[in-house]
Amino acid sequence: MPTLPEDLAKMEYERLSKEIVSIQEEANQLARYAVIAAAAICAAIVTTKDLPYRYVCLLKVLPLVTTLLFGFRVLALFKRMMIISVYFE
Repeated sequence: MPTLPEDLAKMEYERLSKEIVSIQEEANQLARYAVIAAAAICAAIVTTKDLPYRYVCLLKVLPLVTTLLFGFRVLALFKRMMIISVYFE
C-alpha cells in the first residue's frame, strides 16, 4: 500500500510532467508565430512600394526583431524546463 509521501511524489511528478508538455507546446506555437510574423512582414515589404525609404528600412528590420523576441521567450521557457528537469533529478 503506497504511503502519503509516495502518493504526493507521484502527483507532483505527474503535474510537473504535464507542465513540461505544455512548455514544449507553447515553444512550438511561438516558433510558428515567429515564422508567420516574419512572412507577413516580408509580404508587406514586397507589396508596398509607395512608402518612404525610412519606413521600408524599418520594415526590413522587423522580421529580425520579432524573431529575436520570440526567441527570447522560448529561451525563458527552456530555462524553466531545465529547472524542472533538475528538480526531477
